Amino acid sequence: MQSSLAWIPLFSLLLCDQAAPQLLDPSCSRTRAEDRIMYGDDASKSDAIYMAAIYNRTHFQCGGTLINRRYVLTAAHCLESRYVLFVHLGAHNRAEPTAWYDVSFGVQHISYNPINKQNDIGLIKLKRRVEYNGRIRPICIYLDKAIKSQVAMVKTFDAFGWGLNEHGQQSDILQTITLNQLNREECRWLGETLSSTQICAGVPGADTCRGDSGGPLSKKIEINKQTFVAQFGIISYGSLTCDSMAVYTDVTSFVDWIQETISRFDDPPEIPPNFQRVPTAPPSVVEKLWLYDDCGGDGENMSSIVQLTIYGPGFKAQGVLITDQFVITVARDLPENAASL
Repeated sequence: MQSSLAWIPLFSLLLCDQAAPQLLDPSCSRTRAEDRIMYGDDASKSDAIYMAAIYNRTHFQCGGTLINRRYVLTAAHCLESRYVLFVHLGAHNRAEPTAWYDVSFGVQHISYNPINKQNDIGLIKLKRRVEYNGRIRPICIYLDKAIKSQVAMVKTFDAFGWGLNEHGQQSDILQTITLNQLNREECRWLGETLSSTQICAGVPGADTCRGDSGGPLSKKIEINKQTFVAQFGIISYGSLTCDSMAVYTDVTSFVDWIQETISRFDDPPEIPPNFQRVPTAPPSVVEKLWLYDDCGGDGENMSSIVQLTIYGPGFKAQGVLITDQFVITVARDLPENAASL
């Protein structure tokens, strides 16, 4: 991440008062109003609690964010390789993580386009549940779709990552930069026309850079007098020189996809050992389930009773008697004229 020195003020997006915030994980990151970064590029340790450093077996690959106890949000292009992945959490210094996790699998958005980076969003499922503590906690994903219409009103965002700095070196310490939201048309010179599911942001002489991909574009939002750190974007792509503007996936456009994907791959609830999965039905009910009432016999030497051999000209196959008139077998190689059998 390449940046210039700047004072980063606290600015909160005010939402309508609600009885309870609609958050993906209610335990997500909250902050105090006085938290801020002064005259520097290093992020505070409190900003690292929701950051995920994604590695393959040999090197650092991408950034991401912890969004609940089993899932990390990142860019789809970070999941293009088929390497085995690992995730470091609680890593203000990415070489000194609080915990690391094996990855079960990654999911790219089904409509992800690697050419123009449309729908550049993905999820990583961890093999075990994350234990929250003072150094590890999820970022807030706000589920109310009304927030989508307010994204354009946000003037600045905070971006985080361990990407290349102004010296062309990978940073060990988590870096941050405040970016101005720009009109999507201003990002057209990067080569692609942006859609409504993308955000254009940047500042002169500074930008996110290689290695920052998958990291968050975040903002502090205030709900019912509580301040939450909410994720609005995912670092997607920018210029080769990393010194002007870049494109970010708009997370608020994909909250349905995030919820549906988590639901589809989430673990089933644990069932107590003494739980009876199928209630015992009365015999009169069970009997009606069988195709043929007088089936099964006494259960002894069944193979010799129901297993049959089917013969025909140049043909021989095995079958099973299922009623007094029908035998079930495979269709492969059966002659067209059944009368020859």
